Amino acid sequence: MSHQTAVAKMTPTAERIATTIADIRRRNAVVAQIKGAMWAKECSGETIRAVADYCRENQLDATRHVEILGGRIYLTANFYEERGAPLVQSGAVVIEEPLHINADDRLDKLATADGPNAEWAKAESAKRARLRIEFNVPEGAKGAVIQRLTVTATGRAVVGVNWCGGTSKRDPVGEAEPSKTAVTRAARRAWKQIAAVLPDYGAQVLPLEASARVAIREEVALQEPVPSSSGFAPRLAAGEYGDDDAGELPLITHNDEPLEGSAHA
Repeated sequence: MSHQTAVAKMTPTAERIATTIADIRRRNAVVAQIKGAMWAKECSGETIRAVADYCRENQLDATRHVEILGGRIYLTANFYEERGAPLVQSGAVVIEEPLHINADDRLDKLATADGPNAEWAKAESAKRARLRIEFNVPEGAKGAVIQRLTVTATGRAVVGVNWCGGTSKRDPVGEAEPSKTAVTRAARRAWKQIAAVLPDYGAQVLPLEASARVAIREEVALQEPVPSSSGFAPRLAAGEYGDDDAGELPLITHNDEPLEGSAHA
């Protein structure tokens, strides 16, 4: 007589419970990762859980692809660059080196000292000052960067500009690492404009941008007006990312014309 191995089967109810428990464990693992991020230190537990759910639903890395600033989810430069990697590899988009334009005391010291670098320092300092004026960058910004991406098909470029540190806006990440943060946020701004002019790339990132705007349902305490002795304190500013609803900087080209096919054309 053959022996049949009895295989225990889960009831539909047990399967639903097991699935729910597995989902909770996955979310808790993501929540634990998020809590270690610098930007998460002032977020409520409900906000962190909302971010975790958004990342799981969209298959994003919660520690690399998102940040919270001003009570909103922002997709990071890592996200845009990873989605844009095929464009770079194929040569459809060419990335220029980030251009630092913040004031730097070291340049002033070199410019006033005798040595072979004095003239270079004077020219570099003047160039940075001109670009800060052109892009309305605060003189006190600790980090300020211009990032250009060239669309090979047209030979024209889009530009992303960002600055952080040394301003009145609440931005722990930008204050802690101003140069590094300015580089990544300028890249983010440039790639967002690529999404506006290259449809295939836009189809990948624009839906996630839209869902990020509504992912946090709660009223974040840091974002909402709070009572004070003088009435109400102002709403927290949108942060160094800027307010996405206000639009991006104009598309810049080599001959100062809007990029063809853009919303700014």
